[in-house]
Amino acid sequence: MPSKPCCSLPFGSNLNHCAKCHQTFTSLTMFDKHQEVQKGPGRVLCRPPEALGLVRDTKGVWRTPEGVESLYRRMGMMEQARKQRSVA
Repeated sequence: MPSKPCCSLPFGSNLNHCAKCHQTFTSLTMFDKHQEVQKGPGRVLCRPPEALGLVRDTKGVWRTPEGVESLYRRMGMMEQARKQRSVA
């Protein structure tokens, strides 16, 4: 029987989940940087995301600090637009 995935990501998602340490990253580049593949079968060392300068967003996904700021800025703009629509 096939093994069950440890994390279900939305279909078509750009997120990358590490099956070893169960951290989720916003890009394949960040995911690759967090893993160090050593010689020998099954030898993967997961680096702490904080050591790579990444920060966790409100959903627990690791991003660059610039990515988090951009996300929060977009969320703020969406909230403002929602409030304006409810007033009008």
